[in-house]
Order: sequence, then C-alpha cells, then structure tokens
Amino acid sequence: MELLFDDTKKQIMKSEKVMALYKRKKELQEQIIYWEKFQGVNWLGKWGRSVRLEVLKEKFEKIEKQIIKSKNKKDENK
Repeated sequence: MELLFDDTKKQIMKSEKVMALYKRKKELQEQIIYWEKFQGVNWLGKWGRSVRLEVLKEKFEKIEKQIIKSKNKKDENK
C-alpha cells in the first residue's frame, strides 16, 4: 500500500514540475513578444533589446528541452 502511495506521490510531483515548466514557458513567450515589439531609442537601447532577446530565447529553448525530456521519461515509465 505504501509503495503505491509513493508512486502516486512521485507522479504528482513530476506533473507539478511539468506544469511549472509550461507556466515558465508561457511567461517567456510573453516576454519575447514584448521585447520583439520594443523599439530602442538609441544604439544602447537597441543593443540591450537584442541581448535580452538572445537570453530569453536561450531560456525558452532550455525549458522546451526540459519539457520534452520529462515527457520522454513519462513514456518510458508506461
């Protein structure tokens, strides 16, 4: 009985982690959209915008890889 409870608890924790990743992914998407529309006033603003977009896109890709990795683990466990 305890073993079953532990497995269920682990599955719930994993699904919560995946949901947190999806939430973070959505937040990053919104930030990317904002910064793509943002118009820098001078060269420093344009440079800052481009750096910010690079960082956000890297984080977005990292989150997507984590989501895919967690999905693959779920499929293996079935």
